[in-house]
Amino acid sequence: MKLKTKEEILVTIKKYEKLEFYQVDLKDLPDLKDLKIVGDDIDEKIINFLRQGYNPYYVRKGGVLIKVATISNGKSKTFQRICYELLEEIKD
Repeated sequence: MKLKTKEEILVTIKKYEKLEFYQVDLKDLPDLKDLKIVGDDIDEKIINFLRQGYNPYYVRKGGVLIKVATISNGKSKTFQRICYELLEEIKD
């Protein structure tokens, strides 16, 4: 499912950010070995990943569920904050 507009991406992110670990179905997630994320820099790669419509908070490696997380130490931003800021840069 390719997402084209900022609104489509935002709705998808908000849906996924509410999911708890036990609510995630492995068959709905891409396997890390199959992900193709292209871009010249990390921001572009994140935007391209979000446009693919995947859950940005969970992936899988084979049959293992992996939760994507960052630690905010007061200086760095959370992954969620980074996603929202990058969405602001998208022009529909």
